[in-house]
Amino acid sequence: MHLKKPLLCCTQEKIATRNITDSTCLELKSFQGNCRDYKETTDFLKQLFIGKKKQQGGDRAGAKIHCHLTCATNKDLVNQVFNAVKEIIVQAAMNELQC
Repeated sequence: MHLKKPLLCCTQEKIATRNITDSTCLELKSFQGNCRDYKETTDFLKQLFIGKKKQQGGDRAGAKIHCHLTCATNKDLVNQVFNAVKEIIVQAAMNELQC
């Protein structure tokens, strides 16, 4: 799972000038933290997204959720996510082989 910064308007610059509770989205209106604090805002968005994914359940109800804030135009962030995904795949394969 990747939270895309521009999609959620949670870049540091946007957080400094916009209030997520002004959204028409009821879930965003429930935010009770400091709307100008990047970490508080993005942590809230992560938890909101994770909660929604867990509610959906289905075949992957027990699946572990890995959350990374990314911006597709930032190569360093994209590389961090790619490396994290590789690590997850390697660990899953090793666990399956019981290494």
